[in-house]
Amino acid sequence: TIHYTSSTGDWVIETLYSSGSVGSHSSIDIDSSGSPHISYLDSSNGDLKYAFHNGTSWNLRTVDNVTGGTAYFPIISLALDSNDDPHIAYYDGVNDDLKYAVYDGSSWSISAIDQTGDVGECPSIAIDSSDKAHISYYDGTNDDLKYATNNGGSWSTSTVDSSGDV
Repeated sequence: TIHYTSSTGDWVIETLYSSGSVGSHSSIDIDSSGSPHISYLDSSNGDLKYAFHNGTSWNLRTVDNVTGGTAYFPIISLALDSNDDPHIAYYDGVNDDLKYAVYDGSSWSISAIDQTGDVGECPSIAIDSSDKAHISYYDGTNDDLKYATNNGGSWSTSTVDSSGDV
């Protein structure tokens, strides 16, 4: 069930799925037209899903199928760029990787950003004014806070805090 406010400020409640375990670990952003975009987990099928409202109806898409499902929480973070294209950072609990998906208006591009140990839990993504991604996340192998960005054209990662279990 989706809850959001319309352009008039009224609450809207809609059910997109009525069977299976769908909708957990959701993340939402609002586009320049005021329409909601949501990324979420379909636990029944192990799929990362994405939905957006075009002003009339919902459009539902499968972003990535991670065979065996994904694990832990929260695992998904969504942000829209200046073209209202979605960028999703998420934890692949099968491979223990930080992954990134971006939709360019016609197809999804998926990348494993950090694959060094058990990394990528609890991601948070932001898109800067140049439409570059910035992701903070947890390194479970070393108990560190890490940061990844493609601001320089290619992905780079760094450790932000390694003092204890952060």
